[in-house]
Amino acid sequence: QKEESMLAKNKVQVAEVVTEDETQDEREGRARSYRIQRAILELVPQILGPVLCHAWEQKMGKPWSQGSSGAELLSQVRKQQDMMKRVGKQGQDKVKFGQMSKWDITLFSLLLLDDPGLLPKKSAAANSVQTLRKLRNSFVHELHSKPALAQADFDKEWAQIKKLLGDLTAFVNKPEVQTLLESESSKILVERVDAQKEAKYAKEFENMHRDLLKLDDKVGIIQNELAAVKMMTASVFDARVM
Repeated sequence: QKEESMLAKNKVQVAEVVTEDETQDEREGRARSYRIQRAILELVPQILGPVLCHAWEQKMGKPWSQGSSGAELLSQVRKQQDMMKRVGKQGQDKVKFGQMSKWDITLFSLLLLDDPGLLPKKSAAANSVQTLRKLRNSFVHELHSKPALAQADFDKEWAQIKKLLGDLTAFVNKPEVQTLLESESSKILVERVDAQKEAKYAKEFENMHRDLLKLDDKVGIIQNELAAVKMMTASVFDARVM
């Protein structure tokens, strides 16, 4: 009931920064978009930190230590050349020093799902992280073409994020993580738009959009190459049959 009340209040919350040519609906839509961006960029990593620590303890049989576990995790990452490229130099430095406050959903999901893959494949927690990553990517594309968010779209996005994070806090099973989720969610809903954060988020999402487009291009090239190989193989096979 408390969150429903805040969601209802959010219907009339508007951004403090107003541009001259914006309508009331556009201002409210921009404020709603800001809240989803803040959830993705701030709240999700805050919950994924405890998730990674718990997953590490389950897999390694020892608790996460910021002083040594980061370096140990990085040594596992470095066993795979492709993974090193995906994490990047800055990402490797972040992993090495174990400073999770500087990690984002991309880095968390790479480590939890891909390599070393701290979460068991097809587990409920792994599915939640994967869905969050897909939701983030989808929202990046939507935001690029439509910066304002309708109330119905906001309600849907917010409910999805809260459900997935709720499932992940259940995986961690620590009261302080559940408290963190509820308190930070409340802040996002009731605090007004911060102009500096809004500009920062816009830049980060634009960078994500550019990176996703590059990734789509690479996937397209690979798919075309595979299609060409299949055609060549089929031609060779047909020639032999003849």
